[in-house]
Amino acid sequence: MGNSGYSELKPVVSIWVLRDRIPHNPAPPRPISEYRVRDADGRMLHDYPVIAVIELHNWTESAICKEEPERWLYFFAHGAELSLADDLPPQLQSEVSMKAVKEMKRINDTLEQRLAYNSRMDKIRWK
Repeated sequence: MGNSGYSELKPVVSIWVLRDRIPHNPAPPRPISEYRVRDADGRMLHDYPVIAVIELHNWTESAICKEEPERWLYFFAHGAELSLADDLPPQLQSEVSMKAVKEMKRINDTLEQRLAYNSRMDKIRWK
């Protein structure tokens, strides 16, 4: 692929979920930060974020999550406690959240399924 093929590349975003703050980070604390790659002259590689950092320590939990980013923060903070056998908490009452919880349950049901899922995702990533 020559230089002309670069415009066909799909964006890749790395998502880091951290329990605590990034040490020695001078930026004001916020739960979600986006980072982009720049060269030495300040030119951006692309306009999409390359790394999205979720710092759960900086998130103030509220009784109602109105926006999808808040629901994802709740999901990351409480995902291990969630069960489809129980009703989902009000914070996760959305179609996207329900899909995420169902997918989490499906993946974690058995070790065999989890290994098959990881293998399939690895193949997709390497294509």
